[in-house]
Amino acid sequence: MQLKVVLKSLGIEDYPPELEEIYPAAAKMYEEHGYEIALGEKQREYIKKYNMFSDIYDDLKKTADFSRKNEAVLRYLYLLQCVMSEEETAKKFLRLLFLPRGLGMEYDLCGLLAVLQFAPKIEEHLLSRGLPHKIIEDTFDEFGGKAVDFRERFGNTGISIFLGWLQNFINLKIIRVDRFNFEMKEFSGNVRAYKSNSGAYKLLADDVMVHRSGQILGSIGCEDEEGSYHAKITEDDALYTGFAIGDDGLVKGRTSLEKSSWSEVLRAGDPVLSVHIPARLSLAPDVCDASYKHAAEIFRKHYPEFDFRAMCCFSWMMDPSLYDVIGKQTNLTMFLDRYIKFPAKSRGTGVMSFVFLSEVQIPPEKMPENTSLQRSVKAHYMAGKYIYEQGGVFFDV
Repeated sequence: MQLKVVLKSLGIEDYPPELEEIYPAAAKMYEEHGYEIALGEKQREYIKKYNMFSDIYDDLKKTADFSRKNEAVLRYLYLLQCVMSEEETAKKFLRLLFLPRGLGMEYDLCGLLAVLQFAPKIEEHLLSRGLPHKIIEDTFDEFGGKAVDFRERFGNTGISIFLGWLQNFINLKIIRVDRFNFEMKEFSGNVRAYKSNSGAYKLLADDVMVHRSGQILGSIGCEDEEGSYHAKITEDDALYTGFAIGDDGLVKGRTSLEKSSWSEVLRAGDPVLSVHIPARLSLAPDVCDASYKHAAEIFRKHYPEFDFRAMCCFSWMMDPSLYDVIGKQTNLTMFLDRYIKFPAKSRGTGVMSFVFLSEVQIPPEKMPENTSLQRSVKAHYMAGKYIYEQGGVFFDV
């Protein structure tokens, strides 16, 4: 079966010719292993060993039974496995292989069968780092968790739009430690952080165009260039000089820090632990603090070569305007309290995705009001305001 026949039967009409170079390896895997990719014995062993998919197993089994009878789907799954096996290949081609929705649950979910093929690789790596069974089990929990996220958004279990996210686990860059997922990465914020001799922290904007509002130019509602300026840090023998970030997470006026009292502790490119926030789990302060503390211990012990400088988060949950939207004494805003906030270029899509479960911008008047959070955010948008995907960092853990 030719690649164009396989993909066309699954609703993918256009694809780059480079996939033709990858497909022979996938076809060979199909010829050698047949329907083994659809919940073969080895995969069922991992599911049992790490208590995977308890919320979606019936749907996954139904999808596997369907896939076993569909040659095009099986060939597609082996192609997906080949693409996801290499980080750079996945960057180029994975999104092009997302199946269109509307074909049915089995099509929406089948990609999880390909992801499951990487369980041995992930397990081998985590065991080689000496990580306990609970950490491995919790890390694998993300596979099923994203299928549940899909179900909450679209009404049926699926995984397709989250394949890119799960690629990070295949790339061995993320593990779950208690409440949060922690990703080893380079800091990408347009700020530098400084620590005073007394232990205070201050952020300065670095090499970025700033809107007159203090947001990053080009963010939603901040596209006009009038009054914008380039914020860049300069230094001499005595001073760091730049535009400070205020408590509201926005760029403020120019300031100088004396080098005798302040030292740089973070800049773009430095190693950080990026915090990701799985849904449906508590944000109670003690739960969050325990996860941060445990993660710091885990990475310092089991990944000693990754000398992270800070923990960071980029999310709509980093926007300080949430204090006005939902109040200061909520678990969400107390989660926000831990971080030193700073602006990031934002299209305002995060709150649409995670609060309204929508992939597109919703006009304020059409925003649903099914929860108190939705009602509060809607009122904020009806007033002509936005929730931005901002950044946050903290150091002492």
